[in-house]
Amino acid sequence: INWAEQNLAITTVGIGGISMGGDISVLAAGLDTRIKAVAAGISTPDWMRPLSFEPPGEADETAQALYDAYNPITHLDNYAHCPPISFQNGADDCQVPGDAAVRFRLALIQDYYKECKEKLAVNLYPETSHEFTEQSWDDSLAWFKRFL
Repeated sequence: INWAEQNLAITTVGIGGISMGGDISVLAAGLDTRIKAVAAGISTPDWMRPLSFEPPGEADETAQALYDAYNPITHLDNYAHCPPISFQNGADDCQVPGDAAVRFRLALIQDYYKECKEKLAVNLYPETSHEFTEQSWDDSLAWFKRFL
């Protein structure tokens, strides 16, 4: 973002990603208030990925420290500035279940997003597993058009 601001005269930043890239986008929005919108595809704000068929591996000291410091669902206060975040997840995704995105949204609208619930969206696409579909893409673009 620093480079883009200096070299491209960027004034508004939106980010997105698919799978781990979406996870990183959600994390970044909690840390950098210059990010004005996020569209996260087949992503999760809970790095433990409960309900996944693929349990997390054993964390080394560095990985555990990063989890403890930054896991989005356990650091809701990082989102007090209310960046618009949308998730595009498959309703049948057993690798990165959409449940965590739903829990993240529900937790945030109880407090920080109480007055701006429309800034958090979780789209769960029926009969869709761990794939980023054309509908996911369209909804991501619509999210950016709405908030950027």
